[in-house]
Amino acid sequence: IAHAKKVNKPIILDFTGYACVNCRKMEEHVWPLKKIDGYLRNNFVLISLYVDDKKALPEDEQVLVNRINGGTRKLENYGHKWANFQTQFFQTNSQPYYVLLNADGTKILNQAVGYTPNEDDYANFLECGLSVFEKMK
Repeated sequence: IAHAKKVNKPIILDFTGYACVNCRKMEEHVWPLKKIDGYLRNNFVLISLYVDDKKALPEDEQVLVNRINGGTRKLENYGHKWANFQTQFFQTNSQPYYVLLNADGTKILNQAVGYTPNEDDYANFLECGLSVFEKMK
């Protein structure tokens, strides 16, 4: 977020997973396409959050949180942290899931999308968010 603020570019939050087949399909077949690659490299700051990352959180970050459907869960690793973040703020836990935010991460720019293998559809998503971001300046 600090980098996005510094360069004044919108953020693309990429909720992904190491074991996510559709995430790899997007990264291997959609993101490298010339139009999409240009947007990702030049117009956005990409933040990938792995919901299945097993790396342990520091002890002081291992907290109990309320689950959206009741009960509690201790956040023990980064995957737990990012999955909880996704469900709490975006009411979904599917991957891939892409959210476009303003440079300080406080405003959602447009409707988030999941798996979007069509180049034009994904480009339209990015263009829409970029347009909203430009109007906010």
